[in-house]
Amino acid sequence: MLHRIFISLFLILFSLRAAAHQTELSSTLLINQGEKWVLQLRASLTAFEYVVDQHYGENAYSSPEEFQELLVDYLRKQISIRFNDGKFVELMNPGIALGHETKIFFSIKAETEDIHSLSLKNQSFEDIDRNQSALIVVKEGFPKRQFMMNAENGHRVKLALGDATIELISPAKDWGSIYLPGFGFLLLAFSLMVYSYKRSRKEALRVLPIS
Repeated sequence: MLHRIFISLFLILFSLRAAAHQTELSSTLLINQGEKWVLQLRASLTAFEYVVDQHYGENAYSSPEEFQELLVDYLRKQISIRFNDGKFVELMNPGIALGHETKIFFSIKAETEDIHSLSLKNQSFEDIDRNQSALIVVKEGFPKRQFMMNAENGHRVKLALGDATIELISPAKDWGSIYLPGFGFLLLAFSLMVYSYKRSRKEALRVLPIS
């Protein structure tokens, strides 16, 4: 049983890492920790640089610190989250790890642990052609499923959380359980990795140092 969990977690991380090197692909994770939640956004550094340049200008920053400040400001304007159809929650305590695969973290506090629905909109990469972001909710005792946000559904998803179930309310592409049997999921991850490698040979990514 333990080795199956390890393999499943490896496949999740492996596929997310491969996808994060492609400009049009990103992942959005909501991780539950009691009343507290963590929002984690993963994408290529090129994608983050593109949206910052588009909205603030290519000469808007001259250091990694200034870039990070603009990025946090931008993401707070593009991402909105609500629990139980209540008020929008605040994205607090930002953290950034710059690299080919750049990760952004925010902490979130829900008003209650009794969450029966959540709505999330992430329009951070709507300016990038064919962009799509996989939303994954990580909550103890709940199945790990991913729901794709893209232009077709306005980059937003509304989910119902029941008794250890997560169901789609508003239209979105449901890619089903991450715990897929056998080689199907691994094949998808491998294909993304190969595609990312081929693209990386055609264009050099400019990487800012991690502060």
